[in-house]
Amino acid sequence: MKSARLYLCFVVANLIAINWMVIYYLNLSYPLVGSDYHLAISSLLDTALHFRLNGLAIQWFTPSFGGGIPAFPNPNNMQFSLPAFLSVFLPPMQAVTLSVVIYISTGFIACEYFLRHTLKMNWTASMLGAVFFSANGFMIQRVTIGHLGYQTFPLLVIFLIALLEESLHPIPAAAIVGLMSGFLLHSAGYFIIIVFCFSILITLPIIYIYNPSYFKWKRWLAILILGGAIGLLISASKLAAVFSFMRFFPRTISDHYATTRLLGLYGLALQLLGTMNLAPLFQIAGLSPDSVPNY
Repeated sequence: MKSARLYLCFVVANLIAINWMVIYYLNLSYPLVGSDYHLAISSLLDTALHFRLNGLAIQWFTPSFGGGIPAFPNPNNMQFSLPAFLSVFLPPMQAVTLSVVIYISTGFIACEYFLRHTLKMNWTASMLGAVFFSANGFMIQRVTIGHLGYQTFPLLVIFLIALLEESLHPIPAAAIVGLMSGFLLHSAGYFIIIVFCFSILITLPIIYIYNPSYFKWKRWLAILILGGAIGLLISASKLAAVFSFMRFFPRTISDHYATTRLLGLYGLALQLLGTMNLAPLFQIAGLSPDSVPNY
């Protein structure tokens, strides 16, 4: 009992430290925030106004924002997301900060459970993995910019729990997959769904190397088929609205990149071998990062 309480205190201490760091980083230059917050905050204010006047009714257009543009039919719309709900009661920036704390805390607890209970790792590896996962730079940097659709990234581990937790019956597991998929889509998370898929594809081979017995193909197939059906059912209204309305708002601007494939590969090499990795290594070795070549 004493060790359990000590471990719980350790979990809480890590959560406080991580969330304090993220809150401090998000508001480091407040009120100067990320460039995309000029869109995100305006949109959250518009959604909050709609909720206060109309309750939980669907907001089809935004008469008070952007001169009247599609809301619910827009894939980037966040009307039924956590920060939009919190914006009804809090100023938008505070709502965003609280939603980030909720997502990070949920991801931390889920990751610790997944590593310690599902994968049967020791508590030190589980705690360290939860810290690395929850404090990842991808989600924090995206949210700092104002790409709020990416703040659901810590929920990724819940999909892994649904697939790999053997004590969880396939039907509840499929319900979790379906509910999570629908939630992501309604939270402007169509991009993050792609990130989820690739992240899981990267993670599964590592888990297979760690312990192949976790791979129950028939169970996975049943969960994914039923979960996909539930997710499509939940998201049917959103998908129908997007496909029905957005064809009337075509993209009239296209990007043309005059970059060769060889130059693209060269850029990838510089990212892998450049200052983002060399500067910390120089610092660890006691060398001056200023001497790193300026690519």
